[in-house]
Amino acid sequence: MKRIKRIKNSCVSQVEHNRLGLTLAETIFAGVVIAAILAVLVLISQSLRTDNEVEETEYRLSVLHHALTVYHETYDTLLPEDTSQALTILLSDSATAPLLRGITVEAIPGTPEKVQVLDGFGNSIRYVPPQERGNAIGDFVSAGVDKSFGDVNKQNPEGSKQDIDNMFSSETDTKME
Repeated sequence: MKRIKRIKNSCVSQVEHNRLGLTLAETIFAGVVIAAILAVLVLISQSLRTDNEVEETEYRLSVLHHALTVYHETYDTLLPEDTSQALTILLSDSATAPLLRGITVEAIPGTPEKVQVLDGFGNSIRYVPPQERGNAIGDFVSAGVDKSFGDVNKQNPEGSKQDIDNMFSSETDTKME
C-alpha cells in the first residue's frame, strides 16, 4: 500500500512539474509570435522613416525651385550648369538668399569652395539646366530612395528603374510653410 501511494504521489508531482514549464512546441510558438511582432515593428518604422525622408526632400526641392523662379523672374537670366555655382549664386543674391534660409547648404567634402544641398536621403541634389530639362529655367532633382539618378533629363520615354523615383523641384507642391 505504501508503494502504491508513493508511485501515485510521484506521478502527481511529475504531472504538476510538467505543467509549470513550457513545452518545446509552446516555446517555439512564442518565439515565432515575438519574431513576427518585431518584423512588423521594423517595417512600420522603416516606412515612417522613408515618408519623413520624402517629405524633407520635397521641402528642400520646393525651396530651391522657389528661389530659382525668383532669380529667373528678377534677372531674366539662367544659372550656370554647375550645381555648386548655381547654388552659390542663389545664396549670394539678395533676392534669393533669404528664401534659402530654411535649408542646409554645406561644403562638398574635399572641395570647400564648392557647396551642395543634400536631400532627405543624404544624396546631393543636382541642378539640371533648361536645355537639358526642356523648360525655361531648369530644375533641381533628387535621386530619390534608390540614390541613383538614371536619366535626369527624361529623354528615354520608357524611363528606367533608376529614374523612376527621381524627384524634381518643378513637380513638388509648395511645401515651404
